[in-house]
Amino acid sequence: MRSDGIAFVWPASGVAAGGLLMTAVQWRKTLLGGIFVASVLVNLNAGSSLAVTLWFSLANIVEAYLVCRIASGRDGASGSLNLPRWVARLALGAVAGSIASGTIASLAKIGSGQALEFFLSWTSTVLLGLLVVTPLVLAAGDRKMRRVAQITDGRVLLRSALFLATIAVSVAAFAQQSAPLLYLPLAMAMLMTYFLGPFGAASAVFIAALLGSLFTAKGMGSVHLVEGGPQTRALYFQVYLLVMLASTMPVATLLARSRAAARELRRNNAFLSAAEAKAHVGHWRLQLEPESLYWSDEVFAIHGMEKGRSPDLALALEAYHPADRERVSSSIKGSLASREPFSFEARIQRPDGTIRHVESTGEPELENGEVVAMFGVILDITERWQVLEELRRARNLARKQAREATKLADTDQLTGIASRRKFMERLSEEIARAEEGGGKLSLIMFDVDHFKAFNDSHGHAFGDLVLRMVAREAADSTRGQDLIGRIGGEEFAIIMPGAGMDTGTLAAERIRQRVANLRIEDDSGVAQNVSISLGIGEWTPGADEVWLMQAADNALYEAKRAGRNCLRQAA
Repeated sequence: MRSDGIAFVWPASGVAAGGLLMTAVQWRKTLLGGIFVASVLVNLNAGSSLAVTLWFSLANIVEAYLVCRIASGRDGASGSLNLPRWVARLALGAVAGSIASGTIASLAKIGSGQALEFFLSWTSTVLLGLLVVTPLVLAAGDRKMRRVAQITDGRVLLRSALFLATIAVSVAAFAQQSAPLLYLPLAMAMLMTYFLGPFGAASAVFIAALLGSLFTAKGMGSVHLVEGGPQTRALYFQVYLLVMLASTMPVATLLARSRAAARELRRNNAFLSAAEAKAHVGHWRLQLEPESLYWSDEVFAIHGMEKGRSPDLALALEAYHPADRERVSSSIKGSLASREPFSFEARIQRPDGTIRHVESTGEPELENGEVVAMFGVILDITERWQVLEELRRARNLARKQAREATKLADTDQLTGIASRRKFMERLSEEIARAEEGGGKLSLIMFDVDHFKAFNDSHGHAFGDLVLRMVAREAADSTRGQDLIGRIGGEEFAIIMPGAGMDTGTLAAERIRQRVANLRIEDDSGVAQNVSISLGIGEWTPGADEVWLMQAADNALYEAKRAGRNCLRQAA
């Protein structure tokens, strides 16, 4: 890319630097050696002396090395044109590499009087080669960059149209000089940047550099409208390319970064939506001034509503069950006033009438010490609530069954009075209480006289009826603190806390008389008389339940031997 022997851009520098950056770290020294050999061969073939060839070749590998070293950093890893900091390091490396390269190459011209002019020419052409071509090489070799370009425009036709338009405006700007149209390539470069990112920006600048150099070298184009000689026009064109680069590459990098962040945000939002749907949890945000409410998709799903525009706060509160609405409103207002987080459980009534149980938590957002919004999450806990409700019902049922089982175990099923187990348990308690407090305690034992004869003569059903009637009469004759129990067959016993022998004797006699007055009809309608024999014992300090029952039982058998239908006191 030369005009009158003056180079505008040196593409080989950009190709070498780009290739080095894309090469694995362990192979870069080998590639540098290859670049050096190729440079030597090219320069010798061009007729340069061996000394000049060596200086120029050394300059070529130094510029590539410095670009790669500065851009890659300590770890040597190549970056991305999507990263602004890496692009800045690449530009810095290009400046450092071109200056170092120009300095080394100028050593071949020392003593000729052209060293400074040669340095400036070499440095500027190498710098443009590095800045124009290196990004293009990197973008063309970056698969991610190519995918970004495809995603950005979406159609091959649009990309083709952009490239053709860029070529067309570059030809229009550089193939004629009747009208200064140098702004057109810059405008197309911005369009390429917008649609294709760094790859588009690098391509647009390269097309402008290529066509501009070709037409300018033939004496055509707007560059020749600039007053001055070839050096001045070359400098003008180089500055023009630098301006185009400075106008497009930073924008392209920032756009690529922004679009990558947008894609990442969309991907994260998709993951969040999927996670919310799986967990039945949604998020919401209430902006206070002006008031606006945002619902995530899952919040709509929890409310049983179609996705769309979020309702206002008043309508959102209306979705709660009337019995919960005031509590929900108070919870939110209290959080806004106290600036503290809130949490509540409530019911939502869907448009179809179904009820969902939810748990909502949130907290105010502060800016400069003022509450500006509130953010929260809402969790559908209907299934959890149903499980807990089932557990509550199961627990209540278990308790009821336990009470019934205990009652069954404590109650004699035939007579409805205390069972032997319950009776013995209570007797032990009352003896312990009397032992501790020094109170009185009496025990009455009785059984039905000639009960076996009732069973043999009238059947077991009549015998059961006799037992029930006797138990009823005895129970009706006891005090509230007394306990009557069936301790076996036709045998019964009564615990009388706080009663001595005299009180117990009166109670026993009352029971005997009530039973003696019973008339129980058998199956033939004949009334049968029933009687009982009773024995009563009084607890003495140090005695246990076995002793007391034995004492009352001995008195009972004394009553039997005395002719039945009577009572006897234990000795």
